[in-house]
Amino acid sequence: PFLPEIEMVDIPSGILRLPVSKKEIPISPSFSIGKYEITQSQFQAVMGWLPTSEHGYGENYPVYNVSWDEAMRFCSNLTDMARAQGKIGENQSYTLPTNYQWEYACRAGTGTLLYNGKDLNSEDYSSEALEELAWYWYNKETSYHGTHEVGQKQANPWGIYDLYGNVAEWCCGISQPQPLNTEISFSDF
Repeated sequence: PFLPEIEMVDIPSGILRLPVSKKEIPISPSFSIGKYEITQSQFQAVMGWLPTSEHGYGENYPVYNVSWDEAMRFCSNLTDMARAQGKIGENQSYTLPTNYQWEYACRAGTGTLLYNGKDLNSEDYSSEALEELAWYWYNKETSYHGTHEVGQKQANPWGIYDLYGNVAEWCCGISQPQPLNTEISFSDF
């Protein structure tokens, strides 16, 4: 089977600083995460089907309407394909990131609510601070309220796109990082 190219970004170990609670959470070991949301063409290459196309369709559009179980099955299938082709070792796997890993990768070392160093005004969901980062319901630049091709908004300081808006991301739901030092993760759902 065809193994789709999925660009990964290496994320260093460090401290996740949550701006509201001021909580500090150590993130270790380092891990990798997808540079973009998983696209429809990548999902179809791994799974053999697409869940829907009613809110945006095209090979560079993100896949959406994927359940958590389907996201985990995608990771498992991708792992099997990558191992069979010698792209990753037997002790490596693709999986969803933990909640803390996703937050850490999203914030990229920033201490504000948004990775561009700005905060949101909770009274104004059409904030210009969010406009440059995310496709969301109140974008001024479009009246189309479906998905958009991946990578069209500003990346975070570590080079990861679409962390806010476009489609929601799944996490594995475990707050503590997994013990396997060679884990490869991505949050593209």
